[in-house]
Amino acid sequence: MPLQQVRLETFDPELDSQRLRDWLRRPHVARWWGDCVQQFEDLRSFSRETHAVIVADEAPVGYLCWQRPPQDELV
Repeated sequence: MPLQQVRLETFDPELDSQRLRDWLRRPHVARWWGDCVQQFEDLRSFSRETHAVIVADEAPVGYLCWQRPPQDELV
């Protein structure tokens, strides 16, 4: 069955924290993100406007975070 809809939903710490913890513990995720405990604490401190849950066909399938790089990194 083809994918119907993909969207971003605001990350809600109360609803999404356990899911994010579980994702960060998975080996294929930990390989890129490192220590899941530290990463989780860092991610929870982000502003609500800078991270989201990726939802495909009404199922949460991923996490997205972004930041504006400092000006000196853009040069």
